Amino acid sequence: MGDIPTLQDGEIEKRVGSRALRRGWEYFQKGALRQLRRQGKTIHGLCRGTSFEPYRVRVLFNDAGVAEADCSCPIGQGGYCKHVAALLVAWREKPQAFRALEELENALDRCTRRELVEIIKKLLELHPEMEEAVCSWAPKVAADRSPPDAAAYRSQVKALLQQAGRVDPPEWERTAERLWAILEIAEAFASQRESENASVVYRAILEEMLAYEQTQEIFHWPLSRIVDACVEGLEKVLADRETAPDIRTGVLRILLSLLRRNLELFGSLREDVGEVFRRQTTPTEKSLLSQWIESLAGLADSQAIKRLWGGLLLELAGQEVDMDGFARICRTTGRHFDLVRRLVLWGRVEEALQEAQHLAEDELLQLADLLDAAGRSSQAEQLVEKRLADRPQGPLADWIARHRQTQEHKNRLVDLAEQIFRLEPSFEAFLQLRQAARSVGRWDPLRSELLAHLEQIGQWGLLARILLEEKELGRALTLLQTHPAEHLETWETEIAQMAEQLYPAEALEIYRRRVDRLVAQRTPHHYAEACRLLRKIRSLMKRSGTGQEWPAYLADFRARYQGIAALLEELAKAGL
Repeated sequence: MGDIPTLQDGEIEKRVGSRALRRGWEYFQKGALRQLRRQGKTIHGLCRGTSFEPYRVRVLFNDAGVAEADCSCPIGQGGYCKHVAALLVAWREKPQAFRALEELENALDRCTRRELVEIIKKLLELHPEMEEAVCSWAPKVAADRSPPDAAAYRSQVKALLQQAGRVDPPEWERTAERLWAILEIAEAFASQRESENASVVYRAILEEMLAYEQTQEIFHWPLSRIVDACVEGLEKVLADRETAPDIRTGVLRILLSLLRRNLELFGSLREDVGEVFRRQTTPTEKSLLSQWIESLAGLADSQAIKRLWGGLLLELAGQEVDMDGFARICRTTGRHFDLVRRLVLWGRVEEALQEAQHLAEDELLQLADLLDAAGRSSQAEQLVEKRLADRPQGPLADWIARHRQTQEHKNRLVDLAEQIFRLEPSFEAFLQLRQAARSVGRWDPLRSELLAHLEQIGQWGLLARILLEEKELGRALTLLQTHPAEHLETWETEIAQMAEQLYPAEALEIYRRRVDRLVAQRTPHHYAEACRLLRKIRSLMKRSGTGQEWPAYLADFRARYQGIAALLEELAKAGL
């Protein structure tokens, strides 16, 4: 077949993968390919897939094999999909099915202007809904191009929907195909970066579909695909920050109408519209949307609908909203659990317990579990007991029974962990005991006892490590000042480093003592380490505003150790 090569399965698999090759064979065998043709070194075809529109597939060859390939399916960019595999299999297995055509550009170059016009007219006879698109693509001066007529598009959409409803069963598949042709006009505007014109078409389609008396049909396949595509297109309109404010506002209104209708019919919010609101709106637009949504929440005829609107309001507010604003949204839309959860996470437990009176029983149990996990088991139990009142049975009573059984088991684990720690104190045993004790609310009093125990038995190194891990800097410094240095030498430098910002004088004193002990070791290695610390002392003095004391300190240091030649040599190397 001319100079177009054929590829074996191994070569096709190398390009698209084994799974795509297998599926490509299936498509070929069931006759999913049509309109096969070859033009020069390129083969083309249409492949019926999961979409109601067949995918356009193209493969360009060179002497080595495939030079380029692409497919109009969602993953077809680059030509690594099953539809490309099907086309390559068809070319190898049935090359005679490919109709030889002249290169399109060459064929059109030979046509006169009149002939080109006739070709376009014949195409429009087959697809009259594409007339607007052809007009929009025609080369004109931008200033002379009239904007698309929203009323005309709405009229077309309305006529298509009404026509589908006149037959039994309705021809939704065919209607969706015709609506898709109108949608492609909007896509054409969008591809030319004419966001405002694209929005007119997208909005006209959505507005008329929402106005259709059998609205529920538009949320089911195949019409739902048109709705989804309109949402995607309108998101691109909003993503273009140069779109005029009034156009953007109109887009927000129609998307909110879609959201409201979906909520009325199915009791749920569309996630794709919510994502558009979150990602593509400015702070001012989010504020406007919040005003509209608050009004809709106020008109909601059920608590469930009001709570859904409240959830969207919280998402639009984001993490920047302060506690008062967050609480206002939660209270006005009945999202009390969101409020108590945030209060607990912010450590405002008493306020959370006060707000808990508004919670439903299942939410109350969730709050109790949250408090239990936060180490506030007694408050969790009191909360449930208060609501339990005179009802000895039910979920609340079951929770209390399970909780008490669990608490008894946890308390035994704490007692066991404490025994282990007291017998063989270690940092790992301390962490395990802390975790277990916090889960039953026993940690604070137990911690004081354990730290006192470590000091009593002389476990100063372990005590220092624990104080550092818990950021008890003041107590760690006191430990260094009141206990033998040889027991804390491992930790004194780390304590000093932590103290540099808040306690620079104490940190300097630790470093000075450390330098003197290093020099006392009388080895070159210790001299070099002492010089490193001296440079740190100099830097810390400058940062803490006592830099003027450095010359006197260094002079005194050199005078005290003037007889140690090796140390003086290290000082010279270090520029000291």
